Amino acid sequence: MHLIASRISEFASDQVGRSIGGDLFLNPVFQDYPIETVYRPPKGYEWKVVVDPTRTMDDPGLFYGRLFRIFDIHIYPGEKPTWPNGIIFQSIKTGEKLTYIQGKLEKA
Repeated sequence: MHLIASRISEFASDQVGRSIGGDLFLNPVFQDYPIETVYRPPKGYEWKVVVDPTRTMDDPGLFYGRLFRIFDIHIYPGEKPTWPNGIIFQSIKTGEKLTYIQGKLEKA
């Protein structure tokens, strides 16, 4: 059994940071499981929905936990607001929060 664990460790150390498809990367963790896959969102997707007004009880709602670009959440002149009132986005990089109130994007 120890021989198998050491071979897996050797394999994992050679594969650190290697993409295994799409946005999944190998990240070795030498505890209970020798290899852990880590999801890295595509570039620019840094606004996570932390409060979703469409969420009820155990139902996660339409947006909770999903990542969006600032381009996706900003409303440009002439566009109708499509986000529900009270939705809150949080930047995964800075922690800044934005919310929609009465169809307008504001700092939370």
